[in-house]
Amino acid sequence: MSGRSYRHAVFPGRFQPYHRGHHGALAFALEIADNVIVVIGSAQRPRTPRDPWSAPEREAMIRACLAPEAQPRVRFLHQRDYLYNDSLWLTDVQRQAMAAIAALGGGGPVALVGLPRDQAAHYLRLFPQWKFEPAPRTEILDAGALRAGFLGGREPLAEDAPAWAEALPEGVRGFLREWQATPEYQAQAAEWSYLAEYRRRWAAAPFPVIFTTVDALVVKSGHVLLVRRGLNPGKGLLALPGGFLDAAGDHSLREGALRELREETRIKVPAEVLARNIVAERAFDHPERSQRGRTITHAVCIDLGPGPLPEVRGGDDASEALWVPLAEVQLHPEALFDDHYDIITNLTSRF
Repeated sequence: MSGRSYRHAVFPGRFQPYHRGHHGALAFALEIADNVIVVIGSAQRPRTPRDPWSAPEREAMIRACLAPEAQPRVRFLHQRDYLYNDSLWLTDVQRQAMAAIAALGGGGPVALVGLPRDQAAHYLRLFPQWKFEPAPRTEILDAGALRAGFLGGREPLAEDAPAWAEALPEGVRGFLREWQATPEYQAQAAEWSYLAEYRRRWAAAPFPVIFTTVDALVVKSGHVLLVRRGLNPGKGLLALPGGFLDAAGDHSLREGALRELREETRIKVPAEVLARNIVAERAFDHPERSQRGRTITHAVCIDLGPGPLPEVRGGDDASEALWVPLAEVQLHPEALFDDHYDIITNLTSRF
């Protein structure tokens, strides 16, 4: 017997990036449990300044910080988000964790480890079958501030690293030194700068700004019509055709969505046919769905049925318009802007 209180511990987090607070919590989990299952959240999300590192990259950060003797005792799960369906997220986490526990021999009590600040976090209330064990906290670290220092300061992580880097274990610093030389770093640093300036321009508003956007989801013959974004935020990502509601010109949300669809895709379908084939409409309002600030989008779903795919061509700020098989969308959610993957899966679930 190991003398530890638990056979298994589950430690969930986003780890964007993995910092000393996380490292202390993982060390605590290894003290109280024989095996630790680290659940890396927000997997298969598009790269953004909020989620600049993929799940495999975050796993590599954590592995770089583990002592050789601890490596066999830590397993990793990559958990994707379900922004508009907590039940699916919960089921997926439980399924993956149960499979990992079974692979480790099963049996014994299971602890849910988290930082004290996270005790009231939503996910920690969803697993009553596991006993919550708050990890001792020695300092409060803000992952958002660390990302801002890394992407906004653009200071190389040399031996004389900037002060904010003291919050990172050396294994993470080594990973980030190499990552600073990649095109992905340059793209995320540029987007961070764009978003910082965007928020600065709105900071003088006398009240919190809530933006209203519209999106159009067009489905035909098992394909969805997407555009490739030509500008930040999300430059290069695939997206639903859409944009901000025109307060002066759009008489309705539906009219705004159809206008954006025609402007960005030049779809060769008459406007009255598009309007007649709207089969669903819904507002999508997750508070973290947009990097620009609180943004509520109203999406319309247009089902054009079977048959040849209409001609499309990128317009406005879309670098191209293209028909993408729904199966390919399902395989690559990380290729889609904001929560557009979640919008597609939600609105096409009836098909």
